[in-house]
Amino acid sequence: MSTKKESPRSTSSLASHGVVAGFALLVAAVGYVALPTLTSVSYNGAALGATTTPAASQEEPGAAHLPRPEPLKGIYMSQCVVGTPSFRDSLVEFIDTTELNAVVIDIRDYTGKIAFPAKHPALAEMVSDACGARDMEAFIARLHEKGIYVIGRITVFQNPYYAAQHPDEAVQRKSGGVWKDRKGLAFVDVGARPYWDSVVELGKESYRIGFDELNFDYIRFPSDGNMAEADYTWSRGKSKAEALEEFYKHLADALRPTGAVPSWAVGQTPTAEIEGHRFYKLRTT
Repeated sequence: MSTKKESPRSTSSLASHGVVAGFALLVAAVGYVALPTLTSVSYNGAALGATTTPAASQEEPGAAHLPRPEPLKGIYMSQCVVGTPSFRDSLVEFIDTTELNAVVIDIRDYTGKIAFPAKHPALAEMVSDACGARDMEAFIARLHEKGIYVIGRITVFQNPYYAAQHPDEAVQRKSGGVWKDRKGLAFVDVGARPYWDSVVELGKESYRIGFDELNFDYIRFPSDGNMAEADYTWSRGKSKAEALEEFYKHLADALRPTGAVPSWAVGQTPTAEIEGHRFYKLRTT
């Protein structure tokens, strides 16, 4: 396995190619819980009720993983990009010729569909027919051979596909039916525990095939659309922050035995109170 060499090409040169170096733009846009930059999350802190170091893996043996590079600099590949060999190969070549050392790949995007064939029965029906890489595991192995750190992005509660299949677990409209945001996208209710296990299984399977880090995005309540009509039937009796903290703890506890490295993406925006984020508490995790 090779080690990615530092290129003399400057960050300003990378920016001229339309590439975000050091994830500066990404961090500024969404923020990352636990540390101020895109960094792995250790399993500690009272909010998650976890130990300091992940326990040894008790899961099915999987692919090898790379340690997080410092500093971490990378680019993003959507599901459709990673499923287009000519496009993704040109980006890999670009990484090879610059100081970049990482890539963020969509495991699940805004559609709710998954980018690679999944073995777990609960995930198999979620695999996208439109975009994704059937050879994802082999592609990640190729990236590892080049010393490229691979982060998988998993959209969580914004999931119109799952909401359509399980409308009772979706955010409801007070006047009846499933609530949707301004883009016509449905959200799963944060408190819908039956959904949580499918998120855990997707994380486990993604780590098993080689993703070095799992970045969970859209761990929040919706924030745009007719919010007065939104009804969170699975989260009644608790605050939004409490509902989210329960999910964070469940996810961390379930992933800990695998040794998987998670990170959380949350928006530090004026809508944080609507979304349910309590930053002062999450930042202790």
